[in-house]
Amino acid sequence: MKRISNNLDLFEAASGEVITVTVEAGNTPYQATFSDLESGGQWTQLQEPTPQKPVEKLTFTMPAGSKEFFQIVYSFPPEGQMDPDAKYQVSFSGKGGTGDGPNDVFPPVAGDLVQLSYEFRRGQP
Repeated sequence: MKRISNNLDLFEAASGEVITVTVEAGNTPYQATFSDLESGGQWTQLQEPTPQKPVEKLTFTMPAGSKEFFQIVYSFPPEGQMDPDAKYQVSFSGKGGTGDGPNDVFPPVAGDLVQLSYEFRRGQP
């Protein structure tokens, strides 16, 4: 897998490639939520977040179709209750150790949710 756009969260992956998504909360309680996979595929959970280790790892298999799409909602405590250094880090990895990240997700200017979309397009193996 590889990132194909620096302006969007757009990646390329081979059909059948297993992609691992890792989200880690820093200086904030872990409250990230993954949407369903648009293709109807299933997430496989490798690691659940705990208060001691606020890291979640999920995998999905790139479908034979042309793309996979999902969203992650990153929740933060309300303003005034949030650590000024609060953030999430998201990383993606595929076969052969290819990867992207960690990329920082900071709290929004207003509100307490950041919803980001991620798209994986089918590429060459």
